[in-house]
Amino acid sequence: MSNDIEMIPLNKLIASPHNVRKLRAPVGMEELQASLLSHGVLENLIVYATEGGKFAVAAGERRRSGLKALAKAKKIPGNVPVPCLVRPEDEAIELSLAENTLREPMHPADQYVAFAALLGEGKSVEDVAARFGVTPAIVTRRMKLGLVSPIIIQAYRDDEITLDAVMAFTVSENHAEQEQVFAEIGQRGGGVYRPLIMRMLTHDKVPTDDRRFLLIGEDAYLASGGGIVRDLFDEEGGGYATDSALLERLSLEKLSLEQSAIQDEGWKWLEITTAFSYEMRRGFAAIHPKRQALSAEDQARQAELVARADEIAELTGGREPEDGALAEEYHRLQAELAGIERREYVYDPAEIALAGGWLTLDEDGHPATELGYVHPDDIAALEALRRGSDAGAGEGTSPGGEASETGDQTVDNHADNHGDDRDSSGDKPAQVGSTATTGLSDALLTDLYAARTVALRLELANRPDIALRAVTHGLAAQLLCRETGALAVFARETHIPAVAQSHCTDDTALRRRAGHWTDVLSHRTGTLWDEIMALPEAGVLDLMAVCAALAMDATHSRVTDGANRQRMAHAGQLAQALGLDMTNYWAPTAEGFFSRVNKTTILEAVAEATSANVARRLDGLKKPVMAAEAETMVTGTGWLPHVLRTAGVPVQKDEAQALAAE
Repeated sequence: MSNDIEMIPLNKLIASPHNVRKLRAPVGMEELQASLLSHGVLENLIVYATEGGKFAVAAGERRRSGLKALAKAKKIPGNVPVPCLVRPEDEAIELSLAENTLREPMHPADQYVAFAALLGEGKSVEDVAARFGVTPAIVTRRMKLGLVSPIIIQAYRDDEITLDAVMAFTVSENHAEQEQVFAEIGQRGGGVYRPLIMRMLTHDKVPTDDRRFLLIGEDAYLASGGGIVRDLFDEEGGGYATDSALLERLSLEKLSLEQSAIQDEGWKWLEITTAFSYEMRRGFAAIHPKRQALSAEDQARQAELVARADEIAELTGGREPEDGALAEEYHRLQAELAGIERREYVYDPAEIALAGGWLTLDEDGHPATELGYVHPDDIAALEALRRGSDAGAGEGTSPGGEASETGDQTVDNHADNHGDDRDSSGDKPAQVGSTATTGLSDALLTDLYAARTVALRLELANRPDIALRAVTHGLAAQLLCRETGALAVFARETHIPAVAQSHCTDDTALRRRAGHWTDVLSHRTGTLWDEIMALPEAGVLDLMAVCAALAMDATHSRVTDGANRQRMAHAGQLAQALGLDMTNYWAPTAEGFFSRVNKTTILEAVAEATSANVARRLDGLKKPVMAAEAETMVTGTGWLPHVLRTAGVPVQKDEAQALAAE
């Protein structure tokens, strides 16, 4: 009789009334589902054929139930193939009894010994898998246990460590190194956990999600002589690169191909680096792009794209289409809209001639630039240029009417949007299905959340009592609870794009306070602790509040993983603790809000701010006219979009203004 494993679609598997295990205990189902989602079905089901082309599960019903739950949650397809051993009905029932009562599962270490013996006799992986009723993947993984030191395997047999921990040790093939790490962890007295093992064994290696590796690609890296190590959890695309120097050289060579095209734009200098740090900008002055009128062609195209975006929004109820031709069209037009929006903001060529920046890598390994920085040696020339261009416009302003970026505002320390806070310059709706963000594009959300981040900074800098708790929360969340808060307590300031900054409150006062502390502290290596200890309590609280404010990160991210959800939830808690009223920092305008949402959202906003009768006046108007009228109607009412509202702080609707709009 064949022992071949057949792949049967999940939707063709049904529960068997003959399964000997009748009680379906829920214990461990979450863990089982997580394992199935991460690793698939590691041990085949035993089934028999029934009417209608279905197969009843005699052994493995718990695995089938876990897969069905994942399919119901839309985490796997409903017809995902499942490895099954097909047997006649009577034999399948007998095997169910054997699996559940007579046979104790083999310990993975024993499986390794047994598998190795058969493979040593010349059996194939498939033969061994069939002999033991498991998948070939299990055989392959168990054989990797041979990479682990016998000392660690014995600890696993003695239930001192878990299989997850054993798997982590396979990232290194050096038994001495494994044993040293195992001993060091034991001496610390803590648990032997996979993340800790991985950190200790890969400290001199580069993860394959490193931006340099993503730039070069696995094939090119290996072709150049690099190596990769993986633990038992890693499949293709995971693991660690063993040659950091090779990655660095290849990355610099590839980035250099982009250099001339960027410098041809007129920048005075451009430095290439794969490890850009915003500390590198310390002492530099910053220039910013200025808003320019769009060409008639761009304006016409923008209106056409916005109109089509509105049509799609009406078809989908304000939600982003998920797939199909409509989704492809939507993403294309949003990308084109974002490109037009970027053409509205351009640098002054005269300032470009004094400035430069860095050519580096973004989080996804794509070439990226940090431009618009003036070397300290050229700051005087920049100031002279601005004075000449600003004659009669008032002291301390730039050609665009902005405050000068020099003097005590020379340093505008941005921070790496770390972990999944990627650049949100695109224009597709985020958090699909969320009432608060429906109809709001990524670009608009970036600006709104940037405005709230600046507002939170200004509020937090004036509340040392809250800042102290926020910093404490950030430290405890990272070090003790493995959570993510809104404060980047690793002391990097969060970057707010220049375009978004133009929609934010002026934070000059905070910058001056930061500049004061920059001047007060000596910056001599090893003296900071003594300097802080010598400060009076009020000085410590002020310094801590300023640092906490600069580290505030409530900016928008397209990534919607658990860490970002926790970060934004904490931002909301901070706003509530500070009693943040965003009407003090932001107001809806045609340019900053209404022209960037669809007509339905405009009408809903006006109706909420004033009344449904007022909103009806906008029906039938062209989008630009509607946006301008909406600004007039909403001005002074205290209306805010949901994403800027603070729990516990009521929206202060100005009834007199609302009546005036009537």
